[in-house]
Amino acid sequence: MRPGQIAGPVGCQTARTSCCFAYLLDTGWTIAGSGGKLRCMPSVDLSATELETAVRACRAMAHQEGARAKTMENLTTRPPIEAAAQRYAALAEKFERARKRA
Repeated sequence: MRPGQIAGPVGCQTARTSCCFAYLLDTGWTIAGSGGKLRCMPSVDLSATELETAVRACRAMAHQEGARAKTMENLTTRPPIEAAAQRYAALAEKFERARKRA
């Protein structure tokens, strides 16, 4: 997959092409105007309990992915798994900050 390309139905080239429009609508992403820029879904209001659940889930995934990366013998496949673990940890921190504000 090339940079800027979106996984979707066959024939979907980039976010700037009109063939992606239906796929993007199905996933909650929309094309803003004729510029072809992606705009994310509107924000969702979550309760403190829901945010805490999200934090726990992200922390569990970060731990699981980190442990999986440590057991990888192939050094070329380890960095993407470690990067996923770091993204889960960063997402957990974002949810934690949102929970403290709620």
